[in-house]
This record gives sequence, structure tokens and C-alpha cells, in this order.
Amino acid sequence: MDSALLIVFILAGVLVGILIAIALILISRTNHSLKGQYDERQKLMKGKAFESAFYTGLGYLLLIYLLDLGHFRFPVQTGLVALIGGTLSLIVYVTQAIFTDAYIGLNEKYGRTMLIFIVCALLNIFPAVSNYVNGTYVKNGVLSNTFGNVIILFMILYVMIIMTIKHLLSEREGSDEES
Repeated sequence: MDSALLIVFILAGVLVGILIAIALILISRTNHSLKGQYDERQKLMKGKAFESAFYTGLGYLLLIYLLDLGHFRFPVQTGLVALIGGTLSLIVYVTQAIFTDAYIGLNEKYGRTMLIFIVCALLNIFPAVSNYVNGTYVKNGVLSNTFGNVIILFMILYVMIIMTIKHLLSEREGSDEES
């Protein structure tokens, strides 16, 4: 494929992604029914999940700092090291919030939430494949920041799997209580 045409496709994909993100933000700000509503227990559980994520991120940064003091160099670009830490913290938050029923608000539906994650996953697949095809993941023997889409894609897939497991467990508990 011609590199100019590939650049046009990438730019078009980025533009579509930005437009979708802007549309979702505008819809969520104007339609208050889309804003998650949480009861007091959920708010408390979200706070505990945020705390766990904060300490995870802090521990990650301390580990990176100590390794840097020991002159250990990661074979990845600095931006990717930061993204991995943020992703790790986010995974801790999401996992804890999902399993304490504090991730999805009272007025939110599982299907609608999953649809948003599917769109986000699809928006990360295109640049991930494009970067793979172009061979931009490794530059000078170092994993480059372009690998970030792969990390984000795996995080989104992880969250979707955890949400599905929790949804299935909740449905099973609901059917067991009815029996």
C-alpha cells in the first residue's frame, strides 16, 4: 500500500475517533440520564477502588525510580513506561470497582457500557494493526510508544472480560435467589 494513502487512512481514522469521542462527551453532558448515578455504598466502594489504584500507581512509580537509580534501563520508550503504570493502576481500579458493583451506575445498562468498550477497542485495533504492518513497534532495539495502542487494546479487552464475568455471576446469583 502506498505510504501516502496509508497516512490518509490513519488520519481519517484518528479524525473519526476524535469526532466520536467529542460526540459522546457532548451527549453525556447534555443528557443527564447518561451520567452514572451511584448509591452511597457504590460511592464508598469506588473510593476504596481509587485508593487501591492510587497506591498501585505509587508503588509502580517507586519501583521504576529504584530501578532507575540502579541504572536499569527498560527496553521501552519513556512514554510507554508511563502508560504501563497508568494502565496498571486503572486495571486495579476497574477490577475492584466491578467486583464490588461500583463500576456501572444504577441507571446504566451492561449492554450500553459494553458497546462503548467495543467502540473503544475497535478504535485501537486500526492504529495497532497499522503500526504492526509498518514495523514501527521497535525503533533502535527499543519498544516504541506506538505500542501503546496494543496495551490500551488489551486493557479494554481485560475490562470487557471482567465485566462479562461479573455480569454472568450476577445473573447466576439472581436466578439462584429466584429458585
